[in-house]
Amino acid sequence: MCNSKQILAIGAMASLASLAGCAGKIRYPSYYVLNVPAVPSGNDRPKPILGSVAVREFSAPGFLRGGPIA
Repeated sequence: MCNSKQILAIGAMASLASLAGCAGKIRYPSYYVLNVPAVPSGNDRPKPILGSVAVREFSAPGFLRGGPIA
């Protein structure tokens, strides 16, 4: 009997702790910082590598293109 009361008390504390964690206000950022590296000087630029590039057509399976899931 005492063991079931302890389990019930632990369960109640765990549920209250999880509800208290979810009850707080979520603060979303109002802005984001974009870190862009500095432009390299004209002397430090590497020579362009010339070559051919093969690009294949990409398509998704039909069931993904079929529209929303009902």
